[in-house]
Amino acid sequence: MPSRDGDKIPMDVWCPLIPPANYQQVRKYLGDLHRINAAYDDWRASMRGKPFVGIKVGVVLDRIRMLMIKVGISCGQNRTLAETVQSIVSEALRSKSYSMIEAMPDGSKENEIIKSTVQTFFERLKFTRDIYPIEEIEKAMPSDIKTEQESLGILGRFRKSDETEEILDRDKLAKRALQESNNILKRLLMYLLSPDPWGIN
Repeated sequence: MPSRDGDKIPMDVWCPLIPPANYQQVRKYLGDLHRINAAYDDWRASMRGKPFVGIKVGVVLDRIRMLMIKVGISCGQNRTLAETVQSIVSEALRSKSYSMIEAMPDGSKENEIIKSTVQTFFERLKFTRDIYPIEEIEKAMPSDIKTEQESLGILGRFRKSDETEEILDRDKLAKRALQESNNILKRLLMYLLSPDPWGIN
């Protein structure tokens, strides 16, 4: 990719994994970016032939985490560079996820809860760490959501006829939020596997 005006980044050290807007953060390490490129190319090569259809959140996150691990290994003793690149990539992925979340429907109470849950999930998500997805989704859900049993309580049989009270299925909402998160993560993985992950060209 050609150098941008004012940035003067030589093409031979250009690293597609790093968005151009973040190059100032790695200017001191331009001589080491070939290591990042090699790790990125190796990761993409290792992803060839792996199934994509039907994969779950944990699998997608494992694949992204493997990229982060390869970046860390490629930097050797330069932990500052490794952590800087990992942080840049994580925030770029997070930013892309926010634009997808913004497009999610929110015309009902359930949709609003799902959208809020997915937003919080991605705000807290650490792409460098192994997580248990459904637990993180449940933690991200609004705390004031009650299950049918909690909402009705002991006097439920007397209140169940009150149609003004909306009963939400917390487990169902969590599963839907997990599925929406999976859809977003799969799109993020597709971006990373493309020649132009941040849509610059």
